[in-house]
Amino acid sequence: SDFSLFSSSNSCENPKFTATDRWFQRKMSTLTKQHLKIQKYARRIITRYYSCLEQTSPTGIDTYFRPVSKVSRLNKEWIMVHLEPMQLDDKQDVAMDLEQRTKQFIQLKGASISSIDAHPTDTGEGIIVLIIGCAEFEGEPMKYAQSVLLNIDELGEFYIHRDVLRFVDIEKTTYPDQIDQQLQKFDFLGAELRPRDLVVGRAFMDQYIEMTRAAPQNLDKFYFENSVVYRGNADGPLTSSTTLKGIQDLIGTQRMELSISSVDTYFSLKGLAIVILVTGMQNGKLFAESFLLTPKDSCYSYCVFQDIQRFFEPDQALPTASVPDTPTPPQDPAAPTATPSVPSVPTATPPVLSAPTATPPVPSAPTATPPVPAWATATRPVPAWPTAT
Repeated sequence: SDFSLFSSSNSCENPKFTATDRWFQRKMSTLTKQHLKIQKYARRIITRYYSCLEQTSPTGIDTYFRPVSKVSRLNKEWIMVHLEPMQLDDKQDVAMDLEQRTKQFIQLKGASISSIDAHPTDTGEGIIVLIIGCAEFEGEPMKYAQSVLLNIDELGEFYIHRDVLRFVDIEKTTYPDQIDQQLQKFDFLGAELRPRDLVVGRAFMDQYIEMTRAAPQNLDKFYFENSVVYRGNADGPLTSSTTLKGIQDLIGTQRMELSISSVDTYFSLKGLAIVILVTGMQNGKLFAESFLLTPKDSCYSYCVFQDIQRFFEPDQALPTASVPDTPTPPQDPAAPTATPSVPSVPTATPPVLSAPTATPPVPSAPTATPPVPAWATATRPVPAWPTAT
């Protein structure tokens, strides 16, 4: 019943001290209180972080990073590229260098956050934050999923250890039977990471997707007895479960249509846990999912300790998208200049004219309101998000 995701010659720092041991050494009441504080602190940090990301010339962005920090974004060719904000090539001023890099690389335009979910790692290596929202990418509004790992430095201050943001495009979806070939092309956040990170991520996704397609009733075998699974829509509360029976009920036992759009994975600070950010389509709905893999009985076997999945709303769009005012149409030179405005809805009782009744009626042609060009009345459409078919 055990699923060994990877075997490596590298040894863990403490292979006998498992995630299960760490869990039972804590009190549930303490975990609940910590979780409430974590959500509060994470939301505050992410909100302030976004206020810097949305600035044209961000200032103070350097305070969120440390020398070990890494940021990953998509370029115009949909290839994930990476930046180490504090690793400078020269001795120039950090703030000036970061401001220039941030404007070109980290800046996020028109961002609108739908949800922020923060949960601690069981290895004590930080807080995993899953962010769902929409922002501009190459001038078009697009949905995105973001995985942020927060850690505490030696002074007790939170900082961003990893920031991975993926824009979601349903046209770039890979079907399950092609996942093996496509995973070889995925950029697992750079070659500088240890090979075990890449191999575990690939092995997990291969086995998880295959089990989802073939025997979804056995998906609980990927989880610990006390793993936590969350499910929810783009906004609103999450439904959670902390037992294998509850996890199975929450995930479901029916075969599902699953296709993967992107897979990104990275190590925690000390390398004891692996975070995987997945986007794709499930039963026709766009989703983002965050997995936290931790060693099971040793460093040679991994299971899912934490699983957060949110579905995007199909009609989610930028609420602040600007629409220019309708231009005033040029006056038609052939139209009468003294034509009075005609109400759009005529009144039931016609007005009484003070002029003599013997006056012949005015022909309808001169008094007719000239047609308004179509471009003047048409409202410029707001770009819509890609919808799942």
